[in-house]
Amino acid sequence: MLGVRGLIGNSVWAVTVLTPAFVATTLALVAALVAGMAVIVWAARRYRRPPPERFDPQNELERFRALQEQGELSDEELERIRARLDPAAPEEPRRPQPPPDRDSPPDAITRRDPSP
Repeated sequence: MLGVRGLIGNSVWAVTVLTPAFVATTLALVAALVAGMAVIVWAARRYRRPPPERFDPQNELERFRALQEQGELSDEELERIRARLDPAAPEEPRRPQPPPDRDSPPDAITRRDPSP
C-alpha cells in the first residue's frame, strides 16, 4: 500500500494529477459553484423583501389625521392635504393660460409654412 510519505517528495504526483485539463476542469467547476451560489443568494434576498406598499389616499389621510390629533398639523394644513388626497374633494379649477404675444416670434416647433 502506498503511504503519504511516498507522495510528498514524488514529482510524479504533480505531473500525473495536476494536468492542464484537470486544472481547467476544476476551475470551471469552482466558477460554476460560485455563480450558482450568487444566484441563490440574489434570489433569496429578492423574494424575501416585502412587496412595496401601494399608495392609498385613504391610508394617507388617516395618517395625517392622526398627526393633526397629536398637534403636529394645523387644521389648515390638514384641509390642504385633504384637498389634494381626497378623490371626492373638488379640485381647484385650472386657470387658462394667456394667449401668446403676437409680437414675439413663434417657437420652432409650432412654426408653420404660410404657403399652402
